[in-house]
Amino acid sequence: MFTTSKKSNRKICSSGFSLIELIVIIAVISILISIAVPTYLSFAEKIKEKACRNNCFQLEKRYEADLLLENAQHSQDRFLNFLYDYGEDICPSGGQVMYLNGQVHCNAHPIEDVGGSDGESGGVPVL
Repeated sequence: MFTTSKKSNRKICSSGFSLIELIVIIAVISILISIAVPTYLSFAEKIKEKACRNNCFQLEKRYEADLLLENAQHSQDRFLNFLYDYGEDICPSGGQVMYLNGQVHCNAHPIEDVGGSDGESGGVPVL
C-alpha cells in the first residue's frame, strides 16, 4: 500500500528572503558603494580645484584692473589689502592665495605644466 504523507505533498511557500539572498544583496550593494564613493570624492575634489582656479583668475583680473585704475605698482602689502577688501573665500579647500610673477596662485592647487610632462604639446594629436 501506498501511503502519502501530508508533508511531502505540501508546497513550501515563503513570503520573505532567505539568508543567502540577503547576503548576496548586501555584497552587491557594498561593491557598488566601494566603486561609487571614491569616484564621487575625486569628482568633488576636481570641482573644488576648478572653482579655485576660476576664483584666482577673477581675482588676478580685478587686482590688475585696480592697479591700472590707481596707477600703482604691485607690492605685497597692496595685494594683501586688496585681498582683505575682496572679502571672499578664494579657495574652497582653504588654500592661501599669493601673487607671484603677475599671476594669482593658490598653494593648495599648484599649477601643472602647460605642455605636460609626457611630451605632448597640447595641440592636435597626430595619427
